Amino acid sequence: MPSLPTVPGREIAGTVSGVGPGVDPAWTGRRVAAHLGRVPDGGGYARRVVVGADKLHVIPDGPDGTPWTPPTR
Repeated sequence: MPSLPTVPGREIAGTVSGVGPGVDPAWTGRRVAAHLGRVPDGGGYARRVVVGADKLHVIPDGPDGTPWTPPTR
């Protein structure tokens, strides 16, 4: 069990708002997804998350060049 208080979740998706020292600034503004790995307290449901650039996966644009959004039911 995680220690309390905790923020659950291990997967994240969003837009990179900033990068740290030594990270390519081209990441800023990209839509990405990542798995936080086996962290003891999760954290994926947080509003902001810090994760290494090596863990990020770019969410590609749709075939027409616009950002892809999942269909709604």
